[in-house]
Amino acid sequence: MKKIKNGSGSRARAKTDGAAASSAAGEEHLERRAGELGNPANVTPALVRHLAEHFTVERIRGKIDELLEATHVTQGGRVIPDNRAREAGLKLLLAYLIGLPVQRQEILTGTVEPLETLERRLRNSPALRQTLTRMLAETPPC
Repeated sequence: MKKIKNGSGSRARAKTDGAAASSAAGEEHLERRAGELGNPANVTPALVRHLAEHFTVERIRGKIDELLEATHVTQGGRVIPDNRAREAGLKLLLAYLIGLPVQRQEILTGTVEPLETLERRLRNSPALRQTLTRMLAETPPC
């Protein structure tokens, strides 16, 4: 509690803004938990059971149906389809029905030589200089 003066000079007590502090702490906790759940090793059977109890099949079905039928009210008062929500619902539905596609992963390996090494190789190799000169000549200007 802080003491503050009101306009007449008398003292009154006011609560500090604890709601903003607790909201920020809650958001920080959720971000930390989301990072933890991003690692499949942290998804425990107890968590899966809790989620299955809380989010029943009927509840999930209802939310997907809401997304697929979502509408949006324009500034003029017209009701139009909410295409973003409908797309999200369709993606979610397809993920449940068909499954998610295999994520493409590219693993690049290689070494990058320091500039000094390349300069030394160019000085010591006439064939490399010739090849590099030819490649540069064939490259169109930017």
